[in-house]
Amino acid sequence: MVTALKYFERAIAAFLAMLISLVILLATADLAVNLLHDIVRNPPRFLVPIDELLDILGQFLIILVGFELLETVKAYLRSDAVHAEVVLIVALIALARRVIVIEPSAGSALTLLAEAALMLAIAGSYKLVISLLRSRRTPKAAEP
Repeated sequence: MVTALKYFERAIAAFLAMLISLVILLATADLAVNLLHDIVRNPPRFLVPIDELLDILGQFLIILVGFELLETVKAYLRSDAVHAEVVLIVALIALARRVIVIEPSAGSALTLLAEAALMLAIAGSYKLVISLLRSRRTPKAAEP
């Protein structure tokens, strides 16, 4: 029974990896079309207005989130475990995307402070996880 459940989990994870790959491909194609449209068709040609540039950067960061989610699924398929550092990177990229594309006037000061605190908390967590992983990987010197 446990073997069947393990096989089921791995099959679902592989299917999710394929779906995420498809989403990344479609999002990249959409980004390319939007970028070409903004550069070639909209006057002034070869210049992108700042609001459209922020939209393009937001799309780019969404694709990066997709890559990190794919990395999470691949890590699960390799070792049957979700790695905390990969999940924290996904959270950092997603939050960075929100901070980059948000209009400062769109949110209240309290919302912006909360997002800053969240970013610091996730970054601190990532640093702690990475330092813990490095300390476990570093071979300790043999005692004389």
